Formats: sequence, structure tokens, C-alpha cells
Amino acid sequence: MLRGFSLIVSIFILSVVNGQKIDSLMSLLPNTNGIEKIEIYNELAFLTNKVEPAKSIDWSNKSLALSKQQRYDKGVFEAYTNLGIVYTALGKYDSSVVFLNHALEKANKLKDEELKASTFHNLSSNYIATGDYTLALSYLTQATTIFEKEHNQQKFAKSCINLGDLYQKIGDKKSAEKFLLKAIKIAEDSKDKSLLAAAQNTYGIYLAGEGSFDSALVYFSNSAIIREEIKQFSELYWNYNNMGGIYYYLNQLDKALFYFNKSLEIARVINSESVIATVYNNIGSVLNQMKQFDKAIEQHLLALNLSEKINNSTIKKDALENLYLAYQNKGDYKKALDYHQQFTNYSDSIFSIEKAEQLANIQTKYETEYKVKEIEQEREVAKANAVAEGQKRRMLLLALIAVILIAVFGLILIALNNKKKKAELEIIAQKKIVEAIFEAEEKERARIAKDLHDGIVQNLTALKLAVNHAAKNSPAQVVELENISGDLEKTTKEVREISYQMMPVTLKELGLIKALDELLQRNLTIANIQFEFNHFGLENRLPEKIEVNVYRICQELINNSIKHSQASNISILLQIRNSTLQLTYEDDGVGFDANNVKKGIGLNSLNSRIEMIKGSLEFNDAEVSGTTAYIRIPL
Repeated sequence: MLRGFSLIVSIFILSVVNGQKIDSLMSLLPNTNGIEKIEIYNELAFLTNKVEPAKSIDWSNKSLALSKQQRYDKGVFEAYTNLGIVYTALGKYDSSVVFLNHALEKANKLKDEELKASTFHNLSSNYIATGDYTLALSYLTQATTIFEKEHNQQKFAKSCINLGDLYQKIGDKKSAEKFLLKAIKIAEDSKDKSLLAAAQNTYGIYLAGEGSFDSALVYFSNSAIIREEIKQFSELYWNYNNMGGIYYYLNQLDKALFYFNKSLEIARVINSESVIATVYNNIGSVLNQMKQFDKAIEQHLLALNLSEKINNSTIKKDALENLYLAYQNKGDYKKALDYHQQFTNYSDSIFSIEKAEQLANIQTKYETEYKVKEIEQEREVAKANAVAEGQKRRMLLLALIAVILIAVFGLILIALNNKKKKAELEIIAQKKIVEAIFEAEEKERARIAKDLHDGIVQNLTALKLAVNHAAKNSPAQVVELENISGDLEKTTKEVREISYQMMPVTLKELGLIKALDELLQRNLTIANIQFEFNHFGLENRLPEKIEVNVYRICQELINNSIKHSQASNISILLQIRNSTLQLTYEDDGVGFDANNVKKGIGLNSLNSRIEMIKGSLEFNDAEVSGTTAYIRIPL
């Protein structure tokens, strides 16, 4: 608490210092003219771009007007750059790109390579924020090349940091680490603390993506300490946001909530609405994990409303998805389905809008060229029509009939196609919901199994040892205490069995083959059923999703045999052929008719799991000769 309090006080003091500098610059304005006044306007715009964006925009516009009047191109460049930066901070990326492109025109006119590079760098920030990584990489690579050529080590290092972050988003881990380590080396050699803090924070993000959470926390913490020391609070909220994210993945939810709230406090002070909306989503995710579903929903709704206000599609999409998950965990499946549909529709609409804009740009680019060709073609058609007028009249009736028939046939096809698409979309949506439910179920199974094994079982074992110790020291009560010890031993075994059924440790640590072998031994030995288990071509582990679902499929088949089939022998064959996992399950029980039997929860669950991993299921069964199930799963 004390550290958080001192941080807010420090931010306030920094704001006062900045305010004094702003007041000092404003006092100079009445006595200045021309270029000197333009430079003051631009400095004021820069100082207020993150804290008071409205004022920053006003100063930039004044600078722009005076710069154009004075024909001072450098001032015009700086005004457009400040406008681009402030609109990026506000999350209005389209407006930012417009102003930065104007700045780029002035940089080209001035023939200043570093100004061009800086503009490329700023443009890349907008395209990273909107998810256009290809264009972002193009601009950022150009900026980095220029800064290195011009021997500007500080800006070159900053570009390396952004390249490392961008390559991480793209999935090129090797390039990401190379550029980030290069940036850290430059910052350390130059003793630039601000640069070192930025590089360490971004490298922490890289390490977190690689699963090195402890190392990531070290880099985030070191970066935060430097930024507190140099009073760089305008960037400090990212450190706390990142630290909150790490503790969230480590399931240390109280610490995660603490750091996300610290990040939110700073974001509110500097009035960064895009960051505020992002942190609302993060806090909601933590509260959802803490089972405080109503509070989680409240945070995600705040994120949704703010994302719509600033027109940030990425944050809005995340908020809709998080609302769907929160309502699902709360048990309000109607609202969960509603937000899932909104999330799906919005994701599809973003894709459609982007494609429409691309087509519109292409059409505009070539419109003039095709217009000339159309005019020439129309003249030729008119001439041909005049020559063939008599023939046209004779064919008109037949053509009209043909058009009507084609139109009717086309409308029928469109109606059928729309009906088919609607049905397919409904099926896809249902499959997504089922998949999400299964994944949530498996995560919950794993969590409960871990809690039982690490918590209750250990407590019961300790209690049993205490009872045994008491029995040795209390001869008069030894029989009663031994009975209690026996009950505790039985209870401990039952809890271990429940933990195993929820999520066997063998499956997670040793893989599918060992887990299936253990499953057969535990279940069938007790049921007095003989079994045979063979496997070929599975020397390496399969993807976790496939291993878990194949295990659950076998578990369901075995339970069915024990409960219903009256089988004496069970055989399982698991093999990989032609990049396909083949599972053959046989028992010699009563059997059933898969075409006529009513599908219950077990069979429906079996089919859903197989469909989720794009597999197929066939039964070769008879009512007197047992059951054989053939399952094929593409790898």
C-alpha cells in the first residue's frame, strides 16, 4: 500500500513539474512571433499529448496554421507528427495515419532521412495496434535501416525493441530475441536508462511468451524500478500490466489483481483510454478466475463501452469474448450464447470491412483507366447495335423469356444457398460452444484434481499420522484411534481415486500410452475383466488436445462395457498410419444396435469429442457378439 501511495504522489509531483514547464512556455507566447512561436506551440503539443490530448490537438493546430502561413515546412512536419502521436494515444488510428502521411510528405520535401525514419516508426505503431503486421513490419524495417545508416544509436535501439515485439507477435521467436538483446546491449553501453527500461520490459514480454515466467518477472521488475527512478510514469503502467499478466498465468490472482489496479491508476492519471479499456479486460479476467463473476462482468462491460467510444476493434473483440466466458462460468448460458454470437458476428464483420476497403482502394486506383476503355467499348457496342437492330427485335422475346427463367432459377439457388449457409453457421456455432465447454471442463477437472491431490490428500495424510501418533501415546483409546486411522486411510484412497478420475497425473506427465495402461489396470482389474492393450508408432507424445480427448473416449467406452455389456474381455489397439491415429476398441459383451439405440449423454459426449478433434466413429456391432468401435483421428 505504501509503495502504491508514493507512486501516485510521484506522478502528481511530475504532473506539477510538467505544469510549471507548460506555464513557463505559455508565458513566452505573447512576446514571440514567427518560427520561435511555432517551436513553442509544438513543444506544448508534445508535453500534453498523453496527459491532456485535447490541449495537445489545439496547440498542434495553432502550430500548423502559423507554420503554413510562414511557409515553415519543419514546423508543419512537427505539427502533423504531434497530431499523429496524440491520435494514436487516443486509439483513433485512422486519423493518426492521415496526419502521419502528411508528415511523411513534408519529410520527403525536406529530404531529411531521420525525419522519414521517425515517421515510418510512428506509422508502424498504428498498424501494430490494428493488427496489420505486414504493413507494420515494412514501415518498421525501413525506419530501423535508416537509423542504423545514420548512426543514431538511440533511435536504432528503439526500433530494435519494436521489431522484437512485432516479430514476437508474428511468431518469429528467433528474430524477436535477436533484436531485443541487441537493444539491451546498446542501452547498457550508452547507459541510457529510459532505453534500457523499454528494452527490458519488451524482453520480459518475450520471455513470458516462451513460458519463462520467473525470468520475465525479473525483467519487468527491473524495468519498473528504472522507470520509477527516472519518473517515466507515462510508460510505467505497462510494467505493472505485464506483471499482473504473469501472476495471472501463475494463478497468483491476488498479486495479479494488485498490479492490474496499479496499472489502471496510472492509466487514469495520464488519461490513456485504450490502456484503461485493456486493463478493465485484464481485471475482469482475474475476477472471473476468482469466481467473482458479477464483478468480472462489470469490468468487461466497462471495457466494451470504452472500446466502442474510441473505436478500438481489438479491445472490443476481447471484451465480447470475455463476457461470453464470464456468463458461461456464472451459469447464465442464455447471455453466454448471446455474447458468443456477438463475438462471432463482430469478428466476421471486421474481416468483411477490411476486404471491402481493399476492394474499394483497388477500384479507385484503376477507375480512370477502365472508364476510358468502357467509353470505347460503348461506342463499338452502339455501332454494332445499329447494324443488328432488325435481328435484335426478332430475338427479343426469346431473350426476355431466357432472362426470366435464369432470374427465377438464380433466386431459387440463392435462397437454397442462404438456407444452407445459415444451417452451417448454426452448426459451427454449436460446435464452438461444445468445444469451449469441453475445454473449460478439462481445465476445471485439472484444477480440482490438483487441489484434491495437493490439498485435501496431504491434509488427510497428516491427520492420519497424527492419529497414529496419538494411538501410541494413548493405550486406553488405541482401538478407537486405530479405527479412526483406518477410516482416514479409506477416505484418503477415495479422494485419491476422485482426483485420478478428474485428471490423472500420468496423462499429463507421462503421456497417453502410460495413462491408458493405468486406466485399464485400475478399472478392469476391479471389474474382473481381462484386457489386451497394443500400440504401434506412438513413440512421441501427441498434441495435448488429442491426448486428453482420446483418453476420455477410451474412458467412456470402458465405463460402457463395465456397466452395460457384461463383457469378460476387452481389447484396445492404438496405432498411427498415414498420419492418422487409429483406435480400435472391442469387447465380447452383449452388444447393441448403434442405428436404433437411443443416444444418451455418454454416446452424445463421445460423438462430440470425436467431432471436436475432426475424427470419425464407426460401430461394427451385433446384439449377441459384442461391440467393436473404429475411431480415426487425423494428425
